[in-house]
Amino acid sequence: MTIPTREARLAHARRHCDLWNAGKKQEWIESWRTIVKTDDVIMFDPVGTEEKRGFDHFTEHAWGLFQSILKMYMITVKVNGNEMAWVIESHFQPGDELIK
Repeated sequence: MTIPTREARLAHARRHCDLWNAGKKQEWIESWRTIVKTDDVIMFDPVGTEEKRGFDHFTEHAWGLFQSILKMYMITVKVNGNEMAWVIESHFQPGDELIK
């Protein structure tokens, strides 16, 4: 498996929240595809939880569950070797109440 470049991962991170918040699902998924070339991928989201497997799980599935009630704001991104981590401030609004 080829590891995406640091530059490619940072470029994806710069677009991640803006595309999500704008409701641009296809562009958001395409941005993920610039760094994830396989469907066999593992993600820990949020950190400390059980691993999640599969490209569709953290794109299509996550979009369907959360996009309408979640806005995200990138705080920081770290890239080290074949790993990438970021801190995102999440604003959930499942009803009238905003949860930060």
